[in-house]
Amino acid sequence: MHRRNRRPAGPAGAAPRATLVTAHWGDPNDERQLVTRLLAGALSTRAQVTVIQLADETDPAPGHRDGAFEVRRLRASQGRPLMQATLLAALAVPASAGPLPSLTGWDLLALEGGGAEDLGVAIDESEPDALVLCGMSWLPEGPVTPGEQPRTVVWPLIGDDPRLGLPGYRDFLAHADVICTIGDAELRRVSELPGLTRSPPVESMPVPLLLD
Repeated sequence: MHRRNRRPAGPAGAAPRATLVTAHWGDPNDERQLVTRLLAGALSTRAQVTVIQLADETDPAPGHRDGAFEVRRLRASQGRPLMQATLLAALAVPASAGPLPSLTGWDLLALEGGGAEDLGVAIDESEPDALVLCGMSWLPEGPVTPGEQPRTVVWPLIGDDPRLGLPGYRDFLAHADVICTIGDAELRRVSELPGLTRSPPVESMPVPLLLD
């Protein structure tokens, strides 16, 4: 991923523009998708928010308005959680334990899905002042095409998971100017990762969940 100068600030008094990129959108019964929507809602109180949804490659639905958010769907590679779980089981390592063999990192990240060839173009077209990546996705080339680089915030949304220390996952975190975590376990896991390329600050953010 190429680091460049920041985009110039918008007109005085105008709300900043934020683009949120995620595969976790649309199902309020899914925990990650619920958290992502709560984060987007909080962000919308301070910025104009565009959501880029990395959708299942078989989903042809176009962009649409979803409540307060303009959502643009991109066809993306499908996540394969069952195959990922099978690979972890073959390594005889539970997802919550560790360490994992480093050579498995890129393969496990690819199984997260979310790879979209035109993601960089879509981000540039949204002209964000801030880029928010929610959840781990397959971004081998980095999320931005040539141009000025917006400030980038990464929410891993993966918890206390040893995959965060693997190649691929670490490369994803290297896109961040700031890494935001949810809960003490994820904060501890990310904070203890050695030698992230840009040494981004790691913040813990409380996210209120509405329970029945």
